[in-house]
Amino acid sequence: MIEITHEGQVILLIAFAVTLVSSLVTRAFIDRDKMKKLREEMKQHQEKIKEATKSKDTKALQKHQEEFMKLTMEQMSHSFKPMIITIIPILLIFGWVRANYGDIGSVHNVTLELPLLSRVSKDISISNNGSLNTQDNKVVWNLGTIPAGSRGSVTLRIMNYNKSEDISNRIIVKYTFKNGTSVQVDENSNSVNPIVFNKSIQNDKNTYVLDINYWNSASDHVVILSGFKFGWVGWYIISAMMISMILNKLLKIT
Repeated sequence: MIEITHEGQVILLIAFAVTLVSSLVTRAFIDRDKMKKLREEMKQHQEKIKEATKSKDTKALQKHQEEFMKLTMEQMSHSFKPMIITIIPILLIFGWVRANYGDIGSVHNVTLELPLLSRVSKDISISNNGSLNTQDNKVVWNLGTIPAGSRGSVTLRIMNYNKSEDISNRIIVKYTFKNGTSVQVDENSNSVNPIVFNKSIQNDKNTYVLDINYWNSASDHVVILSGFKFGWVGWYIISAMMISMILNKLLKIT
C-alpha cells in the first residue's frame, strides 16, 4: 500500500531523470569488459583468502589480500571517472530539490497576537522576545518559521494584576505559506489550519499568567509506504536506489 503526494511524485520523476543520466554517463565512460574482469579476479581472490584463512597460511593470505586491495583500488579509479562528470550537476539538482521541498509543511512569518482588554504599561513580562504594542494595546510574538510537527510555547505574566479586570478574550494567529498565501485566524475560528494552539490561565494572588502552547500539525512526509512515512530526503534516496538497480540491469552496467 502506497500513498504519494504531488511533491512525492515530482521527487520520484527528478530521481528517475538524475539516475538515468548518471547511468548513461557511467555506461559511456566505463570499460564494462574491464570491470567484469576485475570483479571476476576479485571474486577469485576472495575465495583464496577464505581458503588461506581456514588453512592458516599467512603468506598466501597476505598475498591474496594485497592483490585484492590492488584490484579494489583499480575498480574505484575506473568508477571515479563518471562520478567526476555527474557529481556537480547532481549536487546542484539536489540543492534545488532541498530549496523547493525541504520545508514541506512549514509555515512562515508566524505571529501570535493577544489583544488586551485593559491597559497594561508596567509590571509585565513577555517571553520569547514578545513585545507590547502600546498603540494598539496588544502583545505580539514574532515566531518566524515553524517547521512541520514543531511545538513551542509563550508566556505572558502580569504582576500587580487587578482580578476584576479582563485581560484578553482571544488569540490571533497570522502566518504565510511557502506559496505566499497569508492566513489569519483566531481561537474562535472553525477553519482548518495547521497551527493548533491552546492556552491556560493562572491567577496567583495578584499575578496573571497566560501560557500559550502552539503546534504545527502539518506533516512533512511525501510518501506513506506500508505504514512508514518518508520525507523528501528518504523518498529521494529510496527512489534513486531502486531506479539505479533497475537501470543498471537494463543497461548492463553491472
